Amino acid sequence: PEEEALPEEKFPEIPSLQSVNLEWNYLRSDRRWPKSIFSWVASGKLANLEKVHIYERSATPKDYGSRLAYFLELLKSTTSTLRVSLKTLQFSTGRLNEDLLETILFDILPRFPNVRELDVSECSQVKSVRGIAARIKK
Repeated sequence: PEEEALPEEKFPEIPSLQSVNLEWNYLRSDRRWPKSIFSWVASGKLANLEKVHIYERSATPKDYGSRLAYFLELLKSTTSTLRVSLKTLQFSTGRLNEDLLETILFDILPRFPNVRELDVSECSQVKSVRGIAARIKK
């Protein structure tokens, strides 16, 4: 069954929070949690959030890639204060591939003018950036 995010109004506003580290393995107990947490991060209820770090350890569920894509879609569509406050976006995951990296570079980063650091150094699924280079050349 499709995962449902918990209602956004259930999450508190925490304007003092500046950094969120989401370890995937701890978001597995309730199937609603990953989408709910991602929705909360993108909602603007964390008005001064500067850093988002998503990482995983081994034994991550197979549907992680679809959840990561869901989070990237949220970032693409958000109109919240996160667009202004976010300065660092970090992924430490073996599930981020060339297509998702291309989405980050071309569809997300242009919407976040204050992002100064993108870290994908631990993303082992990115085997080549040829597609990205070809898109830049266009």
